[in-house]
Amino acid sequence: MPDLGQPLAAQKPRFICSFGGTFDPFHLGHLEAAKAVSRALDGAQVNLILSARPSHRGATGADIEQRLAMLEVACAEFPLLQVDARECRRDAPSYTVDTLLELQQEHPGVPLVWVIGSDAYHYLPTWYRWREVVELAHLLVLDRVGHTQPPQEQRAVLAELEAQHRVESVEAAVASGAAGSICRLPVVLPDISATQVRQRVQQGYPVAHLLPAGVSSYIRQEQLYSRQPAN
Repeated sequence: MPDLGQPLAAQKPRFICSFGGTFDPFHLGHLEAAKAVSRALDGAQVNLILSARPSHRGATGADIEQRLAMLEVACAEFPLLQVDARECRRDAPSYTVDTLLELQQEHPGVPLVWVIGSDAYHYLPTWYRWREVVELAHLLVLDRVGHTQPPQEQRAVLAELEAQHRVESVEAAVASGAAGSICRLPVVLPDISATQVRQRVQQGYPVAHLLPAGVSSYIRQEQLYSRQPAN
């Protein structure tokens, strides 16, 4: 299995794997999740896509440029984790379906894999044009140990979705076609949230142990999160 610090030789990929998030800030939970995905996919590159203007929440604690800078600092030593800033170049809200359509145009015929945490997956039926998301990509759901159950109003829809689209591995998903499969990947991750990091900064508590190298210094330098963002 390739080491996460070693880039793969340039070649047409069997699939494109992307992991989106607001990353406000990018913390060790995000980093370990991305690394776990790459390991599970035999050292595949994982593209970290910054959700620049998330439609599902209020104002972020850090602006787009600051969140992007933290993401780049955090991933600098991991060549298999690549920062994708495409959503930063849009003036419109960041919708996953638009990003997948762009990726499909850039990589015709190459299957797309979209990584999503189980908490976010539970709200998939509330996403903008969510059924098209499933038609455009294979979903790789990160199942954290002790994760919560979907809200009651989403359970029936998700159960039906998985009954139709669930497969046991990404390899099986990619082999099944260009899109439309759902695969779950059990992961054990640090119990960290971006909200927790922001609150600790606001309260004056140390956060370096919760963040990748360089991110804590950047937060201090930019004096970020002195106030809680509106969620």
